[in-house]
Amino acid sequence: MSSTDSGTGSNRSIRSWRSSFLTLRDEALMPHPPIVVLCLLRDLIAPPHSLDVLVSAAPHLPYHEVTSDLMLVMELVSSVLDCPEVNDIFVHVSRLIHNIISKGCFEVNASSFAITLDFLNNMVTCLLGEVDAREVFLRDLIGMQSLVEIMGILRFFVKVYERKISSLERTRLAKLLLDIISLFPADLLMLSHSDSTYWNPSDVGNKNSKSHILLDIQLFTFVTISDTFTKMGSTISEDIWKYALDVMRKVMDIIAFKNSLLEGHAISRFYTVLLHCLHLVLSNPKGSISEHVAGFLAALQMFFMYGLPCRSFLRPAISNLKNEKSSSSSLKSELINTTKIMDVPYRPPHLRKKEKCSSHSPISQDGAFISGFTSSDSEQSDSDGFSYDKDYFRSSKARVAAIICIQDICKADPKSLASLWTMVLPTSEVLQPRKSQATVMTTLLFDHVMKARIASVSTLISILDGHSSVFLQVAEYKESAKCGSFTTLSSSLGQILMQLHRGLLYLVQYEGNSGLLPSLFKVLTLVVSVTPYVLLPYQNFINIDRS
Repeated sequence: MSSTDSGTGSNRSIRSWRSSFLTLRDEALMPHPPIVVLCLLRDLIAPPHSLDVLVSAAPHLPYHEVTSDLMLVMELVSSVLDCPEVNDIFVHVSRLIHNIISKGCFEVNASSFAITLDFLNNMVTCLLGEVDAREVFLRDLIGMQSLVEIMGILRFFVKVYERKISSLERTRLAKLLLDIISLFPADLLMLSHSDSTYWNPSDVGNKNSKSHILLDIQLFTFVTISDTFTKMGSTISEDIWKYALDVMRKVMDIIAFKNSLLEGHAISRFYTVLLHCLHLVLSNPKGSISEHVAGFLAALQMFFMYGLPCRSFLRPAISNLKNEKSSSSSLKSELINTTKIMDVPYRPPHLRKKEKCSSHSPISQDGAFISGFTSSDSEQSDSDGFSYDKDYFRSSKARVAAIICIQDICKADPKSLASLWTMVLPTSEVLQPRKSQATVMTTLLFDHVMKARIASVSTLISILDGHSSVFLQVAEYKESAKCGSFTTLSSSLGQILMQLHRGLLYLVQYEGNSGLLPSLFKVLTLVVSVTPYVLLPYQNFINIDRS
């Protein structure tokens, strides 16, 4: 096309834009019933190719004019919410706004941001508010595309206007994103897709797949919510805090219900972002979290061994950490050494890729897999080696984030956590771990990433400090044969104290990282100070199994 033809085309699109919006403005000045306004909006954007014409005209118009006209359209749509066909108009208008914004033809200021938030809030309410309509909308390609466009619009505002967003606007933005997550059906949340027809792990890297779209939407949502809590700090309102807590509980309940975690670079990054968001919510409590503690712990304990090979826990991590280095090459060396301990030959990367489909490997053909808790190591083949294609560094961030959340719970509500110590502290065979019995102490003993071990130490200090000295005075020891099928709280506390003694004494004797020793002695001091030795046989505490 020649420059003359191109100029003629742009002139036609400009005339079409101005003619259409001039007519719309003239009609908007007169009092029309909502159904008439709806027809005017439909005439503007619903005809075939009308969206394309308007989008092509936007770059050739003054940006303030484009912004003003789009703000008018958004205000008119918000005035006809009761009309039965408003959902279709929402879809068309959001697409128009998204496509124009993607060309950078929209001015961002306080007024345009406020009107856009109102428009998107009304759109989410209309499209996702009713259960039946929500189910159809989110499972339809058009609905999925509209959700992507909503997120695209919000991304644009956050990126361009981020430094100027006021506290009130930031709160409204966070609420809108929380609304979107809260209205998601449980089976469409990324975390529950291990057995859903909408979740295909092999599609995570495909930007056009539903799996990638859902993951991207939720990733952006929790990143933005985290940013809101970070920026506002203690000034966050109680209502938004409680709303965020309820939404986080919904998501974490889905994790606990599935009793399995997806693995892979993209999903482990999402878990890290999700847990960081939970940390920000829990670390700045605006009310009681007691009713949520058990639910959060049920999900958080699943991350103690997240991303780690099933057979990597034959020896405590200290046996390989005496000359620990912080570089990634050092960690890879540690993994290779552990592989040798397991009598599994080292396999170079090109061979490991070919063996992904092996029946001995938990990795599926699509490159992602489910990591469920097993009751014993015998359930995994002895030939299971390491696959460095897994994202160990990213998964370690998720483990650290989960442990920090437990520390937050302890600080926010230590009494509620105390009644659930058996979920996070060992009650038996502390030096012989099983994934089904993973605890904070398991991480301290067996994790090969120092940050995870440091987080475990600080969490143990938080758990044992404070009122635990009074709480633990009822601890007693009973032989397992005498306990029967029911274990009393006092017996469970006695078992916990015994296992903590054994694990900590082992660490103090064999720990090779001098930087960790002061913290270990602090934890041991706390354990000694809260242990009622009169009720507990001391010889059991020092009978360390060194096998």
